[in-house]
Amino acid sequence: MDTPVINGYTILGKIAEGGMATVWKAKQNSLDRLVALKVLNPGLIKSDADIARFMREAQAAAKMKHAGLCEIYDAGEANGVVYYVMEYVAGFSLGQLLERKGDLKEKQALLIVAGAASILAAIWEKYQVIHCDIKPDNLLINQDGTICVTDLGLARMMGRMSNEEDRDYIVGTPNYMSPEQARGAGDLDVRADIYGLGATLYHMLTGLMPFANSEGEAAMERQINDYLGDPLAINPDISIYAACLLEKMMIKDRQARYASWSDLIKDVEEVRQGRLPRGELVPAGQSTVSRSEEREAATLKEIQAMKPKRPAAAASAAQPPVPRSPSLGAKKPLKKGGARPRLKGQSPGAQARPVASASAPVRDADPWGAVAGRSVIWLLIVVGAYAATYFWMNRAPATMAADEPPVAVAEQAEPSPIRRPEPVRTTEPAPSRPAPAATPSPAPAREPARTPTVTPAPAAETETEPATATEPWDHPDYVEAMRLLRDAEQQFQRFLAERDQALLDDIEPQCRQAIRLLESVRGEAPPRAQVGERIRLAYQLINNSRHSRTLAQ
Repeated sequence: MDTPVINGYTILGKIAEGGMATVWKAKQNSLDRLVALKVLNPGLIKSDADIARFMREAQAAAKMKHAGLCEIYDAGEANGVVYYVMEYVAGFSLGQLLERKGDLKEKQALLIVAGAASILAAIWEKYQVIHCDIKPDNLLINQDGTICVTDLGLARMMGRMSNEEDRDYIVGTPNYMSPEQARGAGDLDVRADIYGLGATLYHMLTGLMPFANSEGEAAMERQINDYLGDPLAINPDISIYAACLLEKMMIKDRQARYASWSDLIKDVEEVRQGRLPRGELVPAGQSTVSRSEEREAATLKEIQAMKPKRPAAAASAAQPPVPRSPSLGAKKPLKKGGARPRLKGQSPGAQARPVASASAPVRDADPWGAVAGRSVIWLLIVVGAYAATYFWMNRAPATMAADEPPVAVAEQAEPSPIRRPEPVRTTEPAPSRPAPAATPSPAPAREPARTPTVTPAPAAETETEPATATEPWDHPDYVEAMRLLRDAEQQFQRFLAERDQALLDDIEPQCRQAIRLLESVRGEAPPRAQVGERIRLAYQLINNSRHSRTLAQ
């Protein structure tokens, strides 16, 4: 783009150029300050109505204030050029840093993510505004190391314009775009920005832009259906904690993704402290970031190791305190010079009784009466025990069998100290009452009420092949696609058994051909054909073959 000419501003040089705008470093002559002047690409503005709408949105964006947000100073149109002016950050963008260094250390990358997330969370809570275009070029790093988010106003402006006029126009950068943005969803929320920040974190940790070899619609299609390599297989220096965080940030279905910035910020802090993100592992195939078998095994081992172990002190503290007898408890001390409390019915003269000191034992006023009372109680207990023993030992077994219902062995309580004769058992339980004499045969005994033991049915084996042997639809292209997928799956299974890398060569071409055939019949396929699921399995097979090749090298 040629250097623009805008009254009141002196253009000093180009900073960056993107799909929506070109950024220039300029001086605002009236205030003698450096600014960043952003000129929109001509294709975005199609009429005077677009310019008017742009100005309204620029005014709304200028009202948003936050220390980590690049402030918008001015906006306008001059000589066919639509522009807006924002704060100039004396530093560099994250994109420039990655271009220079390739990838970042995990600690530095997590600090950048935490800073950007806190800024975007504050903007969402106060203004209910989402960015829609989170990527390395829109995260600026000041000279003091703080993070600044830019282009928030531009994303809002373009988003409003596209929603009102051009439903097919999609805002964002395809390589960092969430699947719902790629599908053209209009009800976007913070979950789209969380996905974009996850794609940015993937770039920081691996040094690779997501789906770097695809652009435009191809990249958007891959965000929906394709998968990225395991970051730990690409960069062994990162932790399994950060890899699991990436999986959660880039779940394809936004319903299962982080629902709020606060949840994400908590998990970022967990990872920074050397712990796994909270909650369960992301199920295989749900995230754009795939998980290798090696990392899954290491993660499960880490989960087992991180299970909280209850310390002995904590276990004892958790036990309820044993109640103490009142006679053993400490007595409330009397006030010096105070009288002993009088009990109910006690005469006033009885208070003259002295209180025993710690050195002198307390003696009961009537020790013989107390001993006699205790002896009588023990005598009654012994006599009662002998009487109960005599009664049970001389009771007729037939009477016991008639009075007691049959009890299953598993349901019997612990035996009493005195062994009683047990009734004779037969294979059929005895009836609860004796049958009448006139009846030639006893009535069938009623089974005791027991909780039946339910044996769970064996779980059905999960189908591993992308298609069944008998195709649910007889369209020639569909049948051919299923054949290709079966051949590719068989090749992959042979590779797992033989570890011959040559077996991986034909898997991706076969899957790509199958995807093309399935896409060509998607519109006319019946639901039973499950075309979308077959396409997803094809992409998963491509991803597995790529990972296997990477790990084998």
